[in-house]
Amino acid sequence: MPDRPTLIVVNPLARRIRRSKLLSDIQAAARDARVEVLATERADQAREFCAERAGAFAKIIVAGGDGLLNEVVDGSFGHPTPVAPLPGGSGNDYIKALPGYPVDLADLMKATDTMPADVGQVTFTDGTVRRFLSEAGAGVDGACVRLMPQWLNRIHPASSYSLGALRAVLSYRPYPGTVDVDGESGRFDRIYMLAVANTTYFGDGMRLAPDAHFDDGRFHVVVVKDVSKLKLIRRFRTLRKGTHITDPDIVYAPCQRITLEVDRPLEMCIDGDYVPKTPARFEVLPGAAQIVRPPTHG
Repeated sequence: MPDRPTLIVVNPLARRIRRSKLLSDIQAAARDARVEVLATERADQAREFCAERAGAFAKIIVAGGDGLLNEVVDGSFGHPTPVAPLPGGSGNDYIKALPGYPVDLADLMKATDTMPADVGQVTFTDGTVRRFLSEAGAGVDGACVRLMPQWLNRIHPASSYSLGALRAVLSYRPYPGTVDVDGESGRFDRIYMLAVANTTYFGDGMRLAPDAHFDDGRFHVVVVKDVSKLKLIRRFRTLRKGTHITDPDIVYAPCQRITLEVDRPLEMCIDGDYVPKTPARFEVLPGAAQIVRPPTHG
């Protein structure tokens, strides 16, 4: 890597950071003149900062959850600066996909090699775009995130997501839509969830796409079709185990491009964050991000 400083982006209020000595370790690392720390104070701050300055750093270490990692990768997109996740948030699903991770701060500071990783890109109906690393979904999973009790999320993220899912299932109105997967189009009268997975896990440990890999150049799409609310509650149990992929009420397929046409605005979940925008197209960008390779991983 070029002889440039290292940036550490940290959410000082993140759950695991508050409960560990990681913040003090970061503060100690910041005494080095070759280290700069951005302690975020609001949503999208890391995205805006990285959009402007990512190219000035040799690497970016992200101490937080999937949401903060998403901000950094989305903001720094187009820069060759590699990124290293350091789990510290309430949800840390992407790091489960990376060989050799988790890695402590000291080893990430020393690491010099990188490995390519695929990036998902969603284009919204208004023409704007956003990138993601793990999963982007439209439908009931977006409502799940909106309805999660935040106080419980700070204590037990998986329970918070489960309660949000129950609330969402009971209140959600499925939508009709046309889904095109790599040129094969299908019309569905009632879609509860369309999820596009770049890696296996979402929702703090749910095995959404058991066959997905972070660097294989493809997604796995999951479409939950017309089912009763009771069946849908049961489907969330199979999602946690990863046994839903043979369910006749669920479409599960590898792909590289998905387009969605719907008659009403939708809400989304992108890497664990709630996004009140309607998606139009998902596409995989193979090897579009560089992830810092752990020193002990060949």
